[in-house]
Amino acid sequence: TLVDNTFGDFETEFAKKSEIIHQNIKKESFNSILMILEGMSGEISENIYKPFHKEQEAIFAQVKDIVHSGEDDIMQVAPFLDIFVFVKKYYFADVQNDIFGAIYENYLKELYEEQQLGQYFTDPAVVNFMLEEIGYSASEIKKRGHDNMSIMDPSCGSGTFLYSAVREIVKARDYAKEEESKKIETEVLNNVFGLDIAEFPLYLAEMSILMKMLPIIVNKKYNNPIDKKLKLFETEDSVAEFIGELAGGEENGSD
Repeated sequence: TLVDNTFGDFETEFAKKSEIIHQNIKKESFNSILMILEGMSGEISENIYKPFHKEQEAIFAQVKDIVHSGEDDIMQVAPFLDIFVFVKKYYFADVQNDIFGAIYENYLKELYEEQQLGQYFTDPAVVNFMLEEIGYSASEIKKRGHDNMSIMDPSCGSGTFLYSAVREIVKARDYAKEEESKKIETEVLNNVFGLDIAEFPLYLAEMSILMKMLPIIVNKKYNNPIDKKLKLFETEDSVAEFIGELAGGEENGSD
């Protein structure tokens, strides 16, 4: 997303590293490719979205185990390289649709088939219609003076509703201005909530929202990495459990 939106030096650096990866493939130096990919991932975690760093520790550990094994085997590197090649096929500038929701519905939901979680993907056209009907549109948000904006999806899955809500929050402001960009970030962090009984779809929801926000909060005038988690929670009993946690937190004085 950062590369395709030509922010900072991301485009130039990505092109350089892509060329180095191709050179290493020709030389069959596959472990070197892993180190390059790890460096790119680490740079994003450190400078753009810090909370992801903790979640990536398991992947970093796996990469180090492969590198330190001394076996320069393409089969060990292939899964990481496949992701790199796959992502390069697409253009992520000014993304308007919930990409991860479509990926989850068509390719990943089968991971949970045996658990019978009752997961269903809502068509984006239906989502947009519902948001319009309840007055959650950019024009209505402007009319309300950006008040009463909180929205919660109690079974958000990969975040199609939440992504679309964030899109309307973004459209309601002139994000070319630094002050407006900061307000968008605050509004999203404080007003968009998602719950789900499966953890993996929550990561996809987070990525979808992040993809929409990156071009706004990371640019030449406003380079502010998101250092707080988006309000997405794993739950066993959806709304009832969430309300109970909030009540308990208030009683105990915790946040």
